[in-house]
Amino acid sequence: MIGKTLNGIIAEGAVVRGLIVAARAGGFDPNRWNRFERIAPEERERRTMQRIRRLVGNAVSRSSHHRSRLGIGPSDVGDLRTFDDFRRLPFLAKSELRRGGPEVLALMQPRLARTATTSGSTGVPVCVVHDLSYWSASIARRSMLFARHGVRFGSREARFWGRDDTERRSVQDVVGNRRFFGIGTGTDEALSSSLERLRGFVPDYAYGYPSVLLRFAEHARREGGALPAVGAVIRTAEGVTPEQERVLRETFDAPLVNEYGCSEVEIIAFDCEDGACHVDTDHIHLEVVESETGALEAVVTDLDNATMPILRYRLGDDIRLSEGKCTCGRTSPVIASVEGRSADRLLQMPDGSRRHSVVFSRIFARLDIEGFGVTRFRVVQTAPERLEIFVEGLRGDFDAFDRRLREAVEEEVSADFEVRVQRGPLPTNAGGKHRYFVPLESNHQEMP
Repeated sequence: MIGKTLNGIIAEGAVVRGLIVAARAGGFDPNRWNRFERIAPEERERRTMQRIRRLVGNAVSRSSHHRSRLGIGPSDVGDLRTFDDFRRLPFLAKSELRRGGPEVLALMQPRLARTATTSGSTGVPVCVVHDLSYWSASIARRSMLFARHGVRFGSREARFWGRDDTERRSVQDVVGNRRFFGIGTGTDEALSSSLERLRGFVPDYAYGYPSVLLRFAEHARREGGALPAVGAVIRTAEGVTPEQERVLRETFDAPLVNEYGCSEVEIIAFDCEDGACHVDTDHIHLEVVESETGALEAVVTDLDNATMPILRYRLGDDIRLSEGKCTCGRTSPVIASVEGRSADRLLQMPDGSRRHSVVFSRIFARLDIEGFGVTRFRVVQTAPERLEIFVEGLRGDFDAFDRRLREAVEEEVSADFEVRVQRGPLPTNAGGKHRYFVPLESNHQEMP
C-alpha cells in the first residue's frame, strides 16, 4: 500500500466529505458499488433498468427537448422494462451534444457545478455539466478503483499529460497532490528539465497518456538514468502495442494498469487486480452496437448524471468484449480491446472503398513478435495511393524492418499503396494525445 502524506490525509478527508454529500443526494454508495460488481447479470439488468427509467422519466417530464428527441412522454417510461426496450430509443451523437450543449440538454443549472470539456480529434469542444453530487461520487469512485492497485487517493501523482506545472495549478491539483509533466517543446533540453522535476517530486504512482510516458521512458534510457520507482503506472486515453507495454513495464519497473473513459462520462472501465478491464456497471451502462462501417461501437449511458442526461451516447470507439468469467470473481463485463475512434480510423483504399485502420495496429503487433518492435508509430495517408509511416524506438535493423513492413502492407492492406517509411520522433496532437493513424481528410492538420 502506497504511503500517506499530509496532502494525502487532507485529500482523503475531501473524499469522506464527498461521500457524505453524495450519499445525502442519493448518489454513490460504496457498499452498493462493491456488491454490484458481483451480482448475477439478471439482477444487474433489473437494477440498471430501474435507474434508466428514473433518468429517462426525469428527462422527459422536465424537458420538451428530451421528449421530442427521445420520442416518448412521461406515460411511456413504464414500458422501458428491459435492455431491448431501452435500445429502441435513439442514439445521442457527439455532433448533437456539441450543437446543443448544456444550454439545450441540461435539465437545470446547478449552483455548484463542474463542466467537463473535451475537444477530441476535432478541436471543437464538447461540454457536459456535472453537479456537486456527481463530482463527489466520481472522486470517491476513482479512489476505490485506484485502491485495487495499492494507490491511495492523495498519494503523490505524476500526471503525464499535454501540459506541465509551468501552467497554473488548480486547487484540485494541490489538494490531490498532483504534478503535471509534459514534453514541452519536445527537445532533449525540455525533456531533461521535466525529468529533473520528476525525480525531485518522487511520485508514488504515474498516470497519463502512454505516448507521453513513453517519451519520458525513452529519454531516461538515452540519458542512462533511471526513472523514479512507482507503485503503478495507470494509462488512459490511448492504447499500447506489446512493445510499448514492455518498455513501460521495464522502464518504470511497475505494473501497467488500464483505465478506459472519456471526459463526458468519466471512467467507463478499469483494470481489476488480475488485469481484466471491467466495466463500472454501477456508473455506466455499456452497449456494443454495429456501426454503419460494420465495426462494433461503444454506446454508453451515464447512470449518475441527472443534471444533463447522457443517454445512449455514441462514443465512436471500436470495442470488443471478452467472453467467459474473470478470475477475480467480478461478474461485470470485461473489455478485451478498444481500437479507438472509428470515425477517425477509416483508410481510403485506392479503389475508393474504405477499411478500418486497425489493420496497422495488427501489422505492428505481428512485426513485434518477429523481432521488429517499435515504441511508437504513426501512419499518415497523404494521398489516395500513398502512405507515410513514421516509427520511433525501432528494435532491429531499419532496412530489414522497412522491407518487412512494406511486405506486410502489401499482403494485408493493398499492393497499390506507395509506402514511405521514416524514423521519428513523432509529434503529439493538441492536448498531448497520440494518434497512430491520420486519415486523408485531416492529414493537413496532423502530418508531422
